[in-house]
Amino acid sequence: MKNNLFFALALLCSLGLQAQITVTNATFPVAGDTLRYAYDENPVGFNPATPPGGNQIWDFSGLVKNNTNTVIYRAANTGMHVADFPGADLVQQGATRENYYNVTSAKFEVMGYAGTSEIFGVDVIGHFGPPYAERKAPLNFFDINQQTTNLSLPISIDQIPDSLLTGLPISPDSLRARINT
Repeated sequence: MKNNLFFALALLCSLGLQAQITVTNATFPVAGDTLRYAYDENPVGFNPATPPGGNQIWDFSGLVKNNTNTVIYRAANTGMHVADFPGADLVQQGATRENYYNVTSAKFEVMGYAGTSEIFGVDVIGHFGPPYAERKAPLNFFDINQQTTNLSLPISIDQIPDSLLTGLPISPDSLRARINT
C-alpha cells in the first residue's frame, strides 16, 4: 500500500511540472570562437512558419547540407577599422568586410561593418543606430523581442560611376543611404 501511495503521489506531482531552459549570455561568442554553419538552400517538407506556442513538432531529418560557412570571432583590436567602432569587443573578418560587435551581459550587438557593401558594391563604413541586437539574454520560452535600427551608409562620390550621375540637376560630393529595419 505504501508503494502504491508513493507512486501515485510521485505521478501526481510530476504531471504539473514542466521544464524550460533559459538561454544565458554564456552562449554569446567570445574572441577565439569559431562557429560552423550548414545551410539547406531548398528545404523540402519543412515548414517552420507555424503558429507560436508550445507543442510544436519540427522534423529536421530531411534537411540537406548544400553550403557551409565558418565564422571566426576575434578581439576587435585585430580589425583594420576598429577606430571607426569605439567600444567594439569583437570583429568577424570576411574576405571583403569586417563586422564589429559589442558584447554586454544582456546583448550581443552588431555595431556595423566596414568594407564592400553587399547592397551597393562599393567600400563603406556602415553603422547601425542603435546597434542591432543579434542575441539577447536571458532568453526564455515565449519571450518577444522587437527592435528598430537604421543602417547608415555614406558613399563617396568618387566610388560612383559617372554614368549614374550624368543628367542630375545637382553635383553631389557624397551620397548617404539609410536603411531602416
